[in-house]
Amino acid sequence: MTNPQSTDAARSIRSCPLCGSGRNRFFEHLEHPTMTMDYRICQDCGFVFQSYIWQDSELVEYYSSQYRVQMEQSDSPTERVRAIENARARLLTRKLIASGVVPHRHLDIGCSTGAFLLECNRKFGCLGTGVEPGNSYRSFAQERGLEVLPSLEELVVAPEDRYDLVSLIHVMEHLPDPVGTLTDLRETTLAPDGLLLVEVPNLYAHDSLEPAHISAFSPHTLEQALKKAGYYIHQLWLHGQPRSNVLQLYITALAKPSRKTITHILPEELVVFRRKISLIQRRVLQKLMPGQTWLPYPPLEE
Repeated sequence: MTNPQSTDAARSIRSCPLCGSGRNRFFEHLEHPTMTMDYRICQDCGFVFQSYIWQDSELVEYYSSQYRVQMEQSDSPTERVRAIENARARLLTRKLIASGVVPHRHLDIGCSTGAFLLECNRKFGCLGTGVEPGNSYRSFAQERGLEVLPSLEELVVAPEDRYDLVSLIHVMEHLPDPVGTLTDLRETTLAPDGLLLVEVPNLYAHDSLEPAHISAFSPHTLEQALKKAGYYIHQLWLHGQPRSNVLQLYITALAKPSRKTITHILPEELVVFRRKISLIQRRVLQKLMPGQTWLPYPPLEE
């Protein structure tokens, strides 16, 4: 794939995907062996996002065959990836159980190996459908007996067949229009009394900035995105599982459709400062508590 920073399109800077403002400034520069990226911070709401404007055709090509090779050095699911996804699936289903959630129809967007769909089927007996753009990962999930589509555009949902659980686990940071996608899901796919489950890297603990991460969320900006898309947060967790006992690497939110949306985004202050302090704290913890800061990769259990 061509380095985005070397293309003419890279000279354009996106408007903020959260509040729509065109006022932004430099946040961080990402150096990756295959790609480099500049991230901007919105001067009106504090949201962090890539400056590069991905074209739809680029995203389709990238996620269908290049993303996994770039990030995992393998086009097919490795044992490490499968082990992490299986462990994460068990953690997520435990959160659902603790919240009293018993889904009957489950849509998992960005379902990868299908681990979460399978775990929900085991725990709740629910019917599951997945969406996975990666060709090899989609084939892997289909070979496990799952119904998996390559894109949301191919999903047709009748009003009586809407899903009572829609999940996007480490997906929202990849979306060029996260608020628009969540809005569409609420209006066309999620049952009126259904639940939305999302998990994203936490800007204030996780590296967060990767070539494929178009946006970087904090707890505040995730909440604002959900509210703007017409949801309210039922429960929210900051945690590091399955990778850390002490770092709050991830934000997991369970949300419900709301009767109202917000038009004004509440700005987040001191984002640059809080990001710097959080990463300094992470380095200190890594030295003081190395065995708890980063846990060994979980064993593969299938």
